[in-house]
Amino acid sequence: MPEQRIATSAFDDSQLASSTREILLQDIDFVAEKVADKSYIELKKKYIPLNSGKFKSNDQQQSTPSNDEDTSQSEHHHDGIPLPKVVIYPESSIKLTWSKVMPIGAGLANLGNTCYLNSVLQCLSYTPPLANYALAEEHKANCRKIGFCVLCELQSHVRRCLKFNGSSVKPWPIVNKLRSIASHIQFGRQEDAHEFLRYVVDGIQTSCLAAYPK
Repeated sequence: MPEQRIATSAFDDSQLASSTREILLQDIDFVAEKVADKSYIELKKKYIPLNSGKFKSNDQQQSTPSNDEDTSQSEHHHDGIPLPKVVIYPESSIKLTWSKVMPIGAGLANLGNTCYLNSVLQCLSYTPPLANYALAEEHKANCRKIGFCVLCELQSHVRRCLKFNGSSVKPWPIVNKLRSIASHIQFGRQEDAHEFLRYVVDGIQTSCLAAYPK
């Protein structure tokens, strides 16, 4: 009986492989849709392709844009995204590498379940464009944020960390203002690093926009 079951199983596997091969090797002919899908047409109206300026269809290349189209194109980047009304920090001023060679900065002391906070601060402190901006003290000199300013405190933190190389610092100035960054975050409790980062970035944006009318 066992030999018979083995033979039957081998036959079934062989038959399955043969049937599968036959199905997979069949040609599939796709028939073009005669009537366009309405949902697809509506979706095309909602979204703007980011590469619309780089790649044009034959119809777009053959057509001559009108004056209105010229005005519309001048108000958009080549990727189709509208130009900002106000440029806070021009792209030409952003340097992606360190402005100067910096020594290894200070570590951060754990003040009681502040690992999430320390990891976020270390990542931000060693992001060259942000660190260059902080070291130049450009924001602090012109800050118009009333009350606690995340960017001012972050700028001070970056300068403090890069100054005391080879040692450790306690990030009390930021820990003491946790509730100002996110009202639900409590000192001494484990929190999520990614969530904290999002609130810090939101705070940075609020600080930068404080000098501009809404």
